Amino acid sequence: MVSELVSNASMHANTMMTLQIGLRSGHLRIAVFDGSAAHAVARQAGSDGVGGRGLLPVDAVSAAEGSTALDTGKVVWSALGRSGSS
Repeated sequence: MVSELVSNASMHANTMMTLQIGLRSGHLRIAVFDGSAAHAVARQAGSDGVGGRGLLPVDAVSAAEGSTALDTGKVVWSALGRSGSS
């Protein structure tokens, strides 16, 4: 999850980024802040197999995920459910 979010920011935002990981009562939140205003979009990976799988696996395993616009760019985040949490 972390590598997909960081790779996505590196390839598409091409700005400085900040990784934030936080443990909350019901989930683990992973967020990557970057300086690009372009909204993150899930796309199918090319058939050549080069590069990551993009945001599709993030969406597939996340309890929730999204891209939120900020004054300084955006944050792309994922919330992973914690085992044993309700």
